[in-house]
Amino acid sequence: MSDIWIYHERQEALLCGQHALNNLVQAAVFSPDSLALIAHQLDEMELTYMAQNDEGGVNSKDYIKRVQEGSGNV
Repeated sequence: MSDIWIYHERQEALLCGQHALNNLVQAAVFSPDSLALIAHQLDEMELTYMAQNDEGGVNSKDYIKRVQEGSGNV
């Protein structure tokens, strides 16, 4: 019989997303800092896309509202 090894992180400090991703990839790949960096990069991409769209760009209600609200991701 071969040995079967399954990676598992226990839930701690409300980091369920990090633990779920690491369990999915079966390694300690994601840290709180790496996920915060990814969230920041996605926020920047979203703002860039919103600024360049043809529905008002930086003058659109959605863009102005998004900039005023800031990000809740990090």
